[in-house]
Amino acid sequence: MEGEPKGRTTGYRLHIADATYQWEINRDQIREWELLIGRVADQVEILVRRILKIDAEGKPLPIEGL
Repeated sequence: MEGEPKGRTTGYRLHIADATYQWEINRDQIREWELLIGRVADQVEILVRRILKIDAEGKPLPIEGL
């Protein structure tokens, strides 16, 4: 920024809080959330394919009973 000394380093830390406690978010926690979100996304994809009756390639599944 204009007027700020050159070479100045600023660090930031991410926090999350509820009504009773505050946590600093670290790399391990971020990785855990990435894995959780990935598992949820996979399950949502499976559910959508079941609802739409399509396979993993988007092709219609065979009709049962024919």
